[in-house]
Amino acid sequence: MKSSTKRARCALIGAAVAGLLLMQAVPTGAVPMDDAKKLPGAATSTPSVPSSAPVQTPDAALSPVLGAELQRGNWRKACSIAADALARGEQNVDALGVFGMCAALRNDQAAASPALQRLRETESPPYYAALTEGILQLRSGAAAKASATFASVLKSRPSDPLALYFDGEAQHQLKRDAQAIASFKAVLKRWPDHAPALASAAKLLAAPKAPPRELKEAMAMTERATALEPMNLDYWKQMAELYERTGQHDRAAAVKLQWLSPPSLK
Repeated sequence: MKSSTKRARCALIGAAVAGLLLMQAVPTGAVPMDDAKKLPGAATSTPSVPSSAPVQTPDAALSPVLGAELQRGNWRKACSIAADALARGEQNVDALGVFGMCAALRNDQAAASPALQRLRETESPPYYAALTEGILQLRSGAAAKASATFASVLKSRPSDPLALYFDGEAQHQLKRDAQAIASFKAVLKRWPDHAPALASAAKLLAAPKAPPRELKEAMAMTERATALEPMNLDYWKQMAELYERTGQHDRAAAVKLQWLSPPSLK
């Protein structure tokens, strides 16, 4: 009975992975918490998730590739790598965990639920399962529950960048922006090239009544984020706004012309 239940969950995950992989590819870039639209992929075969993925021994060749994208906050690329690995039948808890978080970021309950259950069966103590659950709580507007969920991860992994980043999102939803900024900055101590943390910290630092020192810090962070993810138009919009606020109108106009203006019709 238990094996048939596992097979059913794996079939659900396989179908969900196939759905992700069949989506139209988009330019890679960080997926902000308010983007629940699309994740890319390259494979077209229907994958199946093994019934006994290892807990503490992820595939040595896959994890560094996933890790590099996660360290940059490049969710779309990380999601594509994870989904492709599952499509090939990889027995890898990192791939399953990233897939679960990706489904949660899209607020895709049909894909997230079986992945979450599979993670609960394979992880001890829970890590990806807790992150996936916390993201789903954020998506549903239960920021206080999400904060508690991320706090449980941080209790055993105090400097975990993923838990810190999503905790920052939860703190922001709870209108605790000082704590949110602290969480985003803590991410950058471990992952200095994490573009979403750079942009999120900068956005909160540049509050309407921010002093010049904080505006300068926000501008430097946003410039770094645009350098890391030059195709992310939200970052360029934030950059143009900061240039305007600091009196750099020519630079703001240049950013708008190059990145934010629709191409002229010929």
